[in-house]
Amino acid sequence: MKIVAKALITGKQGDILVLRRSATHPRFAHHFDFPGGEVEANESPALAVAREVKEETGLTIDPSELSLLFDKKVDDGLRHVLFIVELTVTPDISLSWEHDDYAWFTKSKLLTEPLPSGVDSYYADVIEWLGTYE
Repeated sequence: MKIVAKALITGKQGDILVLRRSATHPRFAHHFDFPGGEVEANESPALAVAREVKEETGLTIDPSELSLLFDKKVDDGLRHVLFIVELTVTPDISLSWEHDDYAWFTKSKLLTEPLPSGVDSYYADVIEWLGTYE
């Protein structure tokens, strides 16, 4: 089963780090994204998130500081796992080739941004979940 694990990285003001996929990204170019990716064989979702966050943003996240928000079986071949971690300082972001921009969005901005046609189902799952999260 393919597992995709991502993180809501929040800043001091509660804003959420959102990445924009680059034109060279093989899927969903120019769509918003959250840091994370596929879990490799013999890797826990938390370790995968920490590895992917480092690769995509240059940030070092301690896997033990990640709190699970949801673990959703999408279908027989796919699971979406979402964590949250709060940063105490505003970090410098160093983007990989997969993303060409980033921003810190409030929850309300994320909930009011229209979803693009053909949006990544993982991104849609997170936005739907945010609408129910206090």
